[in-house]
Amino acid sequence: MFDRGGLLNRTAGFQRRRTLLFRAYPLHRAELTDPRETVVAAAGLPRPAGEPHVLYSPGVDVEMSAARPLAADVSPGRPS
Repeated sequence: MFDRGGLLNRTAGFQRRRTLLFRAYPLHRAELTDPRETVVAAAGLPRPAGEPHVLYSPGVDVEMSAARPLAADVSPGRPS
């Protein structure tokens, strides 16, 4: 699973997070050529109104920090 600033993973039953480090990168306009909205429909959400806003980057150099345990792992099956 990704978020803009980190990577989450589970190793040996423990959830860990790595911080992602990157410089600002250029975004370019793009055209949506296959407008299937299966994720939105599967979630039961209404179809978005208007034209989609589509951007891309030709590449981003990323560094990751060492994996660190999350402060509290309250996953199912693990004591809190």
